[in-house]
Amino acid sequence: MIAESASTYCCVPTIVWVKDAEQTILIEEEGKRSWIIHGEEAAIWDWLTYNHPSERIVRFLSVLSGTSAEEARQALSAILRGWEKAGIVRVIEGNRRG
Repeated sequence: MIAESASTYCCVPTIVWVKDAEQTILIEEEGKRSWIIHGEEAAIWDWLTYNHPSERIVRFLSVLSGTSAEEARQALSAILRGWEKAGIVRVIEGNRRG
């Protein structure tokens, strides 16, 4: 679960994942869909599934990407919104703000 400025996100319960050295494969069994993520997105997925607080993820992402905390926050927000649109994460009911 991760809280960011607009919403609190969690992984969709029907998503399972497999990691290897270079990528993470996300599989949504009910809809027979899958996604391959790597690099920063795979790192964010790991941090999200380890329940790291959003500010810690922003700090990690800032270091990993060599950007400011604000740029990392914006990148994290964009990735989470994209994952929400794809059905990979969801907003926890009652926590949508903005």
